Amino acid sequence: MSMRSKNKEIDFEFCQLSGVEGPFIIGYKIRSSSRIKNLQIQVVDRDKVLIKKPKRIGDKKALAFLQQNGEWLWKAIQSHPKVIPLKEYLFQKPRISAFGKWVDLEFKFNLRSAKKFKIGIGFKEIEIYLNHIDDYDLQLTKILKKLAREILIPRVGELSIQKGVKVHGVSIRDQERRWGSCSETSSISLNWRLILLPPSLQDHIILHELCHLLHFDHSPAFYECLKRWDPQSEINSASVDKLSHQMIGMGRVAS
Repeated sequence: MSMRSKNKEIDFEFCQLSGVEGPFIIGYKIRSSSRIKNLQIQVVDRDKVLIKKPKRIGDKKALAFLQQNGEWLWKAIQSHPKVIPLKEYLFQKPRISAFGKWVDLEFKFNLRSAKKFKIGIGFKEIEIYLNHIDDYDLQLTKILKKLAREILIPRVGELSIQKGVKVHGVSIRDQERRWGSCSETSSISLNWRLILLPPSLQDHIILHELCHLLHFDHSPAFYECLKRWDPQSEINSASVDKLSHQMIGMGRVAS
């Protein structure tokens, strides 16, 4: 029985465009959506883009749109922050944050891994199982999304009880630019990548969203609340801003 590697590069086609400094090659993938009205180009990485199109528009027109915007795209990818692959980041720093502390990751490699991860008692250690067939970043992204639910939802529960606020629901998502958000129905959405941030910054984001349950704005009252719950909020906020360029794009797999 033959086995093929599920390399995500295979999902991309490649074309040559005209940029500011001459021709260049870009990988692209076309995705149809019923939620958008116009063609859109999303920079996935410095050498890959996602073309989003309404279902009524064909692939040829979508590709022509990409080719017409070569100069704009060249400028966009030059300013796009270089994102470290998730595999590279975690292999150099094998840890995630959970419940206010760093937790070490221990990687297990085999040919065909059915088990994804195993959590030690009290989240003291986590074993991550990877196979040699599938793309490592794809495997790690799926595993960390599941781990994020195991970690972030209970952590919101803990901190909300400490601060005396009631949360009506917590969802873990794959936001493109936000670490978290709060709705008027008192539900909170968190970016799964929060488990990659240092524990103090992870809690800072959660506390930020919990403050929005009391102050659904960024008024002085909101910042007073955040400062009361997180005395290092200004320092933590600046630290999150610095790390966001590197971290917010990790594990982003176009599909």
